[in-house]
Amino acid sequence: MIDTEKRKKRIISKIDRMENDYTLRHIEKIVNKMYESMEITGKVIKPVKEQLNVDEMIKEQNFTGINRLEFDKLISEIDIQEPLIDLLKSS
Repeated sequence: MIDTEKRKKRIISKIDRMENDYTLRHIEKIVNKMYESMEITGKVIKPVKEQLNVDEMIKEQNFTGINRLEFDKLISEIDIQEPLIDLLKSS
């Protein structure tokens, strides 16, 4: 199996010998698209920590939870009369 550094050198060497501008532009486009994709992926996907700590996650995400009084008030205002099983069947 070829290691990464050898692979890079081999690719660079091949590109270095190319004279056709059209081909070089095409390679450049492909490489640029790959970099853009890597940058987007890097912004979207965050590495997962080895150990998860709920308290740390709450602090990092500025989680405040729900206001129980407001939540209970909303429940009573909705005033759902149907049994839970009927509501679950309708979804």
